[in-house]
Amino acid sequence: MRVVFWFLLVLGLLLLASCQLPSSGTAPESLARNLIQSVINTLAEEELPEPNDSPTEFVQLARRFVYTPDGDLNDSDVMDETKTFGLVILFNFIYPATATEFTLLSVAEHDVKLSFPYIITDPPTFVEKVYRVVLHLETEDSTMTSISLPIITVTGKTQAYFGTVFVEQSNGDTEVSLYPKYTPFGF
Repeated sequence: MRVVFWFLLVLGLLLLASCQLPSSGTAPESLARNLIQSVINTLAEEELPEPNDSPTEFVQLARRFVYTPDGDLNDSDVMDETKTFGLVILFNFIYPATATEFTLLSVAEHDVKLSFPYIITDPPTFVEKVYRVVLHLETEDSTMTSISLPIITVTGKTQAYFGTVFVEQSNGDTEVSLYPKYTPFGF
């Protein structure tokens, strides 16, 4: 009887040791919920800065949801693209009315075959994973909408982001890049 107990104990420990946790240490569903709840809370608790009148303040707000490496913030084009990417993301939460609640329907690691208005191939080296998030939003006027957005995890960060704006080297030149790239009509 003791032999069977020890055998099962050792087998259980071996099975437990072979399990792998996501590299970020947090489940994708939890990362998605935290990110989306952060947007909902921001819309409920803060007056959004006007992007054209207060661009620096708006970029700081957008950086809560769009990853921008600290070293790239001195580039005015990075600031402009972060502002634009932030507007695209926030538009999903304020049109047709401001979202007040959400239901997370699914979170799945990206699949390039899925219908997705973002180009998700060739991620920058600091992006660990790309997920597709599908959710229902309920707005302040009780309208229900359904949206699909990407989220990314970034090496060394404990939160998820909707995307990133960064400077990259290309043929000896530098250029500002977005990831994932938004394609509004799928082309």
